[in-house]
Amino acid sequence: MNTLIQFKTKTSPITNSTNSSLLRFILAAVLTLVGVPVTARAFTFTSIDVPGATSTDAFDVNQRGQIVGHYLDTSGADHGFMLYRGIFTTIDVPSAIGTVVDGINAEGQIVGGYFDTNGTTIDVPGATETFVRQIGE
Repeated sequence: MNTLIQFKTKTSPITNSTNSSLLRFILAAVLTLVGVPVTARAFTFTSIDVPGATSTDAFDVNQRGQIVGHYLDTSGADHGFMLYRGIFTTIDVPSAIGTVVDGINAEGQIVGGYFDTNGTTIDVPGATETFVRQIGE
């Protein structure tokens, strides 16, 4: 036995108009999303490994494609690096026991930090370490 249940509701013309407009909007949005093909972007994953390093971290890349970061050597010492056109360049602050490069701008200016036994060049009062993370264009 089929039972037919009917509900009657009383709505104002404003509500019907609003509901109708909302339904048309939702239908148009769904049809637009369904009708537009999704274009997948192809990305290539590239591993960045400084030769002989036990760990490599890339932190920034500029418009020229210069990549900067830091790596650990086999003794555990930190070194900064720049990778450009397939060539790694080690960046070590003289007399430092560790260097970390964090940023590079469009002009190739590099910022970062270093560790030594005496403190840091950019020294925030009361800090034991100071790092510059980014440099403006």
